[in-house]
Amino acid sequence: MHQETLAYIWHQVPHARKRAPAGYSAAAVTSSPQDLSRREHVPAGVATLGHRRPRAPVCVGQRASGAPGVGRGVFDRRVQRHERQFLEFVRAGGYADARLWAPDDWAWVQEAGVEHPPFWERDSDGWFYRGMFDRLPLPETWPVYVTWAEASAFAQWRGLRLPSEAEFHRAAFATPDGGERQYPWGDSLPGRVPGNFDFGRWDPEPVGVRPEGVSAFGVHDLIGNGWEWTSTVFAPFDGSRRCRRIRVLRRLLRRRPLRDERGLAGHCAVAHAQRIPELVPSAYPYVYATFRCVGAA
Repeated sequence: MHQETLAYIWHQVPHARKRAPAGYSAAAVTSSPQDLSRREHVPAGVATLGHRRPRAPVCVGQRASGAPGVGRGVFDRRVQRHERQFLEFVRAGGYADARLWAPDDWAWVQEAGVEHPPFWERDSDGWFYRGMFDRLPLPETWPVYVTWAEASAFAQWRGLRLPSEAEFHRAAFATPDGGERQYPWGDSLPGRVPGNFDFGRWDPEPVGVRPEGVSAFGVHDLIGNGWEWTSTVFAPFDGSRRCRRIRVLRRLLRRRPLRDERGLAGHCAVAHAQRIPELVPSAYPYVYATFRCVGAA
């Protein structure tokens, strides 16, 4: 996490003051071979939350033992909303339409003068992406890094919503036969993990370039390329001991898998942001946070 924060700081440094690694090229992979218009259906079922104890089975989109379900949706096959679609939102005046934003978020947009994602630049020649070491024409199929407020406003604009934590787990780890996998692609860890990890690239990868990492329901890029926003409010599982160090926390991020010194991958959930005075939590500019949307079944 601290390495990623440091990378975020490096990303803000002017290109002239940085030296790219040997062989680096931001434009080496700028497009996706996948059909970005497709969406995949994730049926109702069970998702198990928690990496270790307590593990919490949650019904997604159905009722079991009298308990209400927590939503059912058609998941986007896209890793996150990519630059092309978010550019449509920008051009359509999404940042100027108060109806799409929660009151605190709208106040932040106005006070901070936010008009587009943080790594975008615009001049007379059009839109550009400020990569780690290069500035290049906005790559349409890269995932877009935004705050929770921006992701939520986009979803509102499209008539969709952000997935819950349980919905994310269901799409990522469940299988059509009722089972669950350790990873989206299966239970084994290949030598080349199908995702953008460990500074393998200093910039995002296009949506869908790792088809070997697809989930059992055909959902792509559920790991890698950054963190993901969900709609779930951060809280302990039932039966968990509450941590007094946790203050007021807002939305949950789905952390991309981490790799430790042995090269093992895992997944965990982390909080979006603590409530810092004069900071809108949903507008917290977290490091490389991306998102996807869900819609009605």
